[in-house]
Amino acid sequence: MQGLGFYFIWILVPILFRVLTAQPSILVVAVLALLLSRWLPDPIAWIRVWSRLQKLQSILEINPADQDARFELAETLLTAKQPKRAWQIFSELLPKIQTSDELMLLSARIKIAQGRREEGISDLASLVKKNPKFKLGVPQLEMAKTEYLRGDWGACLDHLRLYVQLNSSDLEAYYLMAVTSVRLEQLEEAEKSAQEGRLTYHQIPDFLKRKSRLLYWGLLTRLYLFKIRRPEPIIIGALCMLLLLGVNLVTI
Repeated sequence: MQGLGFYFIWILVPILFRVLTAQPSILVVAVLALLLSRWLPDPIAWIRVWSRLQKLQSILEINPADQDARFELAETLLTAKQPKRAWQIFSELLPKIQTSDELMLLSARIKIAQGRREEGISDLASLVKKNPKFKLGVPQLEMAKTEYLRGDWGACLDHLRLYVQLNSSDLEAYYLMAVTSVRLEQLEEAEKSAQEGRLTYHQIPDFLKRKSRLLYWGLLTRLYLFKIRRPEPIIIGALCMLLLLGVNLVTI
């Protein structure tokens, strides 16, 4: 799911602009943002990442041997969706990969982002075999996300189930389980996963609630839609925005 910055810039700002200027056509931006949410960036998150990149690059220019900065820079480049550059920075850490689970995990993530999914999943599987409880099962979550992108819903769900056994407080996992179960046409299982995620939200600490608020809203939306057997909230949201736009255009 997108961060708060995405919804503020692409959704809330156009709506506020419409209210202040009485220009209904600006709502087209919000509708398109909903439809293209998978590809549009979060501007606020992008600025933060760019700022961090500049700082880390400055550190490495002064001290190229700083391995912690090199690791963080590769990880940040991966977050910025620049896997090729991330691999170039990361490659100097490869000689130590067998002695560090963190390096092995990042290596696998970069390979997957580069499209080398088989290699990445193989590395993750090796990491799970070597250290099953590493980072509370994060390698299982990464494998689940990769299988989801490949369209292997069954394998994705299997990895997610293993992951929540190690980390039962991650709302992202429950959200993905709900979405994946819908793909498999297992609506009862999907509703159960969404319900478990909703209950988990009320049990986690406040600082985790703040980080997971959007996922929680997504789970609530899923729960409502399961009851009416409509598993694609983005369609409903887009139709509502289009209806609002149409009403405004008729009344001007």
